[in-house]
Amino acid sequence: MTSQFDKGKRVAVDSAPPSSKSSSNAEGTPNKSTTSEAWEHFIQLSSDPLHPRSKCRYCGKEYKCGFNKGTSNLLGHIRERCLKYPGRARVDKKQKTLSYQPVKIGESCSLVSTTYSVEACREAIDKFIIKDEMSFRVVEGEGFREMLRVFENRFKVPSRTTIARDIL
Repeated sequence: MTSQFDKGKRVAVDSAPPSSKSSSNAEGTPNKSTTSEAWEHFIQLSSDPLHPRSKCRYCGKEYKCGFNKGTSNLLGHIRERCLKYPGRARVDKKQKTLSYQPVKIGESCSLVSTTYSVEACREAIDKFIIKDEMSFRVVEGEGFREMLRVFENRFKVPSRTTIARDIL
């Protein structure tokens, strides 16, 4: 990547050769409509500028794909909704994991199988706040959120209002 000056402004110029998946127009600038990674997973059905449509290569679902509207809906389909996408992470929500659970403080731990549950996580936070007489604000603290990310990365920490509603 080098920089050049264009009418008094510094402009970044990519010195790498253009990739084969993007096309260029007559001036050599990439076409915006084909540079997105979404086009690796979708087939453009019509070139009608008024009603452009595309189709998922895996499940066949059709989407609007306006050239000036972006491809976020296509990427969202691939990342979150397309069940036939081969790169999709297969996570069974009922899959149990092994963890150590102490019987009592000071005693040895026992190995138990557990399932991730949002409800169980929220209930544990509720018990923590009640037993230790903590303020509801504690759930919005940076340290508390960081600690929970380490414990269970999948859990989205609720707001203090939600926690208060759970408890009261």
